[in-house]
Amino acid sequence: MTKSWIRYGVGFDLSKATFSACIKGLTEAEQEKIIATRSFQNTKAGFEAAQAWLASKCKDTDIPCRLLLEVTGVYHENLLHFFHGQGYYVSLELAKRVKSYLKSLGHDSKTDKEDAKGLASMALHRKLTQWQPVSEQLHEIRQLVRFRNTLVESRVAWENQLHAYKHAHYSIKEIVRSLKRKIAQTHKEIRTVEAQIRALIRADSQLCKRFEQILHSLPGVGWISLATVIAETDGFSAIQSAKQLTKYAGYDVIERQSGTLSGKTRISKQGNARLRTAMYMPALAHLRKKEGPLFALYQRLLLRNGGLTKKALVAVQRKLLCLIYALWKSDRPYDPKYQPKHTPKQQLAPKTEVVQTQGPDYTR
Repeated sequence: MTKSWIRYGVGFDLSKATFSACIKGLTEAEQEKIIATRSFQNTKAGFEAAQAWLASKCKDTDIPCRLLLEVTGVYHENLLHFFHGQGYYVSLELAKRVKSYLKSLGHDSKTDKEDAKGLASMALHRKLTQWQPVSEQLHEIRQLVRFRNTLVESRVAWENQLHAYKHAHYSIKEIVRSLKRKIAQTHKEIRTVEAQIRALIRADSQLCKRFEQILHSLPGVGWISLATVIAETDGFSAIQSAKQLTKYAGYDVIERQSGTLSGKTRISKQGNARLRTAMYMPALAHLRKKEGPLFALYQRLLLRNGGLTKKALVAVQRKLLCLIYALWKSDRPYDPKYQPKHTPKQQLAPKTEVVQTQGPDYTR
């Protein structure tokens, strides 16, 4: 007997060499059934074979079909771009959310096949946002900024080693010379990467205008920090509110309270750590001016929290990130004296007695 499907859900669980796929269907009675499962090579030939297999199993093109992948470093990117390019409704979900969903289904085993089944169920029942690719220019800036950060971390590590060797009682001259060469070469590569990032920004007149507008008006924010924020958020293309941005960066507050128990509040840190790292130095530099709304916020939080500077500094970082978001979206420079226009609250109308009549209700 042929089942009548109302929706298809396809889950892909990827590894470096292969990926597991599962197709599930949802019946009119809201029951899900496994249609097919299979494994493919994580190559272009494997992607094409998966597309042909999917088309053979989901023949009715009028039935909605949702594809879901889990974030797995970089191994998911080629498959994601392939099916998006073929016109499929593809979604990408964070590993933490997928793990929580699988736990809610009672999945105790951890295998690629079981994960693909769980992702297919999630694609069937959850309202997922369609994935959109990052612009090539911002994607290239993101890769360069991340590579620069890696180079900076390497340089700092070698500088620390060199400092230790110079102050040790016994030191090998060949190691010292090698470390000096590595530091000089890394410093040169950092400057080269920074020049490439600047060239990409200047190549787009609109992008360059927005960068200069914020850099020249907002104290403390450097161009590397701003490039990191814009590249990691794809120019805030998928961000719809400051609250969403706060959660994406991991600045959202977690509370622990139950009955009489009241635990400490903290930020979740369940977001893009690169954004939080990028906002640390700009927040410090901005506060050194000792003026403006953010410094006033910092002072108020110090008084409220008994002088805890770290808590106040994190709040300034979050506020500064949201401020960059607002300036970027509105395409305007920073004005510390800016006051948003508040519409006057409407006066409440006096209570009236409702008289039931035929037709519409009238009041008197």
